[in-house]
Amino acid sequence: MRTESPCDLLMKNFRLAAVCCCLIAGVANAEDRVCADGKRSYFGVCPNDKPAPNLLQQRLEKWANFPKEISASLAPDMLENMFVNKEPQALYSIVVDSDQQSIEAIPSIGQNLYQFRSIYYQTRQDEVDFENQLLQLIRPLVVVKFSEGWKIYLQYFVLRYAGNSKEQIESMGIFLNFDITLDDEERVFLALSKMPSVNENGARISKQFNQLFIYSRQLAEQIRRNGLRVK
Repeated sequence: MRTESPCDLLMKNFRLAAVCCCLIAGVANAEDRVCADGKRSYFGVCPNDKPAPNLLQQRLEKWANFPKEISASLAPDMLENMFVNKEPQALYSIVVDSDQQSIEAIPSIGQNLYQFRSIYYQTRQDEVDFENQLLQLIRPLVVVKFSEGWKIYLQYFVLRYAGNSKEQIESMGIFLNFDITLDDEERVFLALSKMPSVNENGARISKQFNQLFIYSRQLAEQIRRNGLRVK
């Protein structure tokens, strides 16, 4: 076993003293703060300190209080992109990339917010499947033989199914091409409307989206009333 020389002991003690000085200086600097209640802080932290809201919380509060300032990402389905009220879609855009733990950690609304995301995701997938089903049904009913033309018929169907009349759609100046006419679009709409599977799926998805609109309004009201800060 090697015996430490006096020089080794001196250097070892010097390093230990230097570390102690740094720790003491750090504690002193951390304690150099007075809390709002007049008490001294411990390592720079006051007993009543509240954590700053994270980015997700900030975006949620902005969505609830200033909904027009939050933009919704483009949806993969035609129906969502036609909605005038984009608030539910914007809320989904905020939370879609966050994991379950981060969402459920949001004070007061976390679990409900994660449930909203799950329901919205499934509803969107159902709508995409429904529109694909409609495109396949439109295909044999029309002369047009390519997808861009079928989508024009689909757009008309979605607008009519949402409650617009033929005259209202005509006044919207909806884009027409490939020799497609409003009369032919109306013919296809009436044919699709007589199909039980179309009516069943359409009614189910309409109900799901209506529930999401209600759900998002409730979440927005809760955020405006209580905020998202840890109490």
